[in-house]
Amino acid sequence: MKGKLSWAPLDAEPSRVLDIGTGTGIWACDYAEAHPQSEVVGTDLSLIQPDYSPPNCHFVREDAEEEWVHDSPFDYAHARMMTICFKDPAAMIRKIYDNLQPGGWVEYQEIGADQIAADAESEKLIQSTPFSLREYMHRVVQGAANLGRNIDVAPRLEGWMVEAGFVDVTVHQILGPVNAWSSDPVEHRIGFFITQDVIEVVQSASKFYKAYGMTDDEITKFVEGCCRHNKQLTKTDPSRYVVYGRKPCAGEISKSAKPN
Repeated sequence: MKGKLSWAPLDAEPSRVLDIGTGTGIWACDYAEAHPQSEVVGTDLSLIQPDYSPPNCHFVREDAEEEWVHDSPFDYAHARMMTICFKDPAAMIRKIYDNLQPGGWVEYQEIGADQIAADAESEKLIQSTPFSLREYMHRVVQGAANLGRNIDVAPRLEGWMVEAGFVDVTVHQILGPVNAWSSDPVEHRIGFFITQDVIEVVQSASKFYKAYGMTDDEITKFVEGCCRHNKQLTKTDPSRYVVYGRKPCAGEISKSAKPN
């Protein structure tokens, strides 16, 4: 994300910050260290965060889709890579709206369900193999849909935020290498680590493969093929989305009416 912890244009240091689905708590700890005047709360179903955290950061075990029990509203809410976590992602955005201070910001950082070729040769390679990241994403998205869950949420975040009542909604699409093909040292390193991440993700999607209609033998062959293909230096990028919006202040006219 180009070295940025957050993209939302906050006017002042946020007093209270919420990190939804904090996971290992790395983002929450980093943000707390960079913003010592902010109180940072990380929530997750599992308390797997480090024993030590900055004094202005703490973690709460919470199912974000259940009732929230926080003492007061937040000035900034952050969610990253939560694509498959929520049964109703639009309802989650409405809940965030209700738990922000007027003037507070929400920011999502997600990945799109596509593989974008950097040149014609790479596009040809993607289309010539049944083991591309694009094909993996297609099968996982369709498998999830067969289970009644939409996980291709990144392109829809903007609309859901506007429907919830947010204003100044902004979308950034950021390309980054899937593997270590870039000659730029930073992009090369990023691509190397993304390769490892993709291999782990491909190997952990059996639930969606089965919902797509694949047999155990087909899953094994597909996973092996995807892992081999992803190690090739194909010049491709996934589309990363940063989407943020602001809750209007009291008396401010919203660009869209919040639904009842």
